[in-house]
Amino acid sequence: MRQARDGTGAIAGSDYRYHSWQNFIRYETTLERQIYKALHELERIQHARKGDPVPAPLSIDLDISSDSDP
Repeated sequence: MRQARDGTGAIAGSDYRYHSWQNFIRYETTLERQIYKALHELERIQHARKGDPVPAPLSIDLDISSDSDP
């Protein structure tokens, strides 16, 4: 990955902040997914422990494209 540099050869401030912000959002999204996955698994285990019927985890296949016509 190329990084923008100013006249002195240092990484340009705005580019650095932009990439840091992208990384932060990516890590936050990953952690959020892991938390929800763990929460759903905990709920499934608790229901199974109570003797309630526990359905299999759902899996949804989404196709998201920006060039689709409504």
